[in-house]
Amino acid sequence: MEIPTIELSVVASTQAQSGKLANELRMWLDKYDNNFAHTLRRGDPSNQDLGSILAIVGSVAAPVVSAFFEEAARELARTIADWMRKRKVSLTVDAGGGVKVENADPETVERIVCEILKRQHEAAISSKNCADGDG
Repeated sequence: MEIPTIELSVVASTQAQSGKLANELRMWLDKYDNNFAHTLRRGDPSNQDLGSILAIVGSVAAPVVSAFFEEAARELARTIADWMRKRKVSLTVDAGGGVKVENADPETVERIVCEILKRQHEAAISSKNCADGDG
């Protein structure tokens, strides 16, 4: 079963600046979001920095808590957009499977992060139900 994941990269003039801002966003989310894991990954494995890609990983919860997951996804998306407005930056959002939006503004990020997490969660729940013989 695939766990819902989205990768965010801050659009910046240098890789170092992108990494610094990605780390700042991770710390912001660690402070304001308790529902998802936020980890840094290296975009380029040869770089020595902490990483310039922020991976957001959602838990795969039982269908009973899908409404909670949806609200948590909305709140996460709002929190990311608020940070973007504060820092006046744009992001690249990569959900895998060919879903990638580059140079996205806060409103776009808020909309697509929420929608992608909801769809990934629904797919994971459906997959789990089918594997358990419920679907």
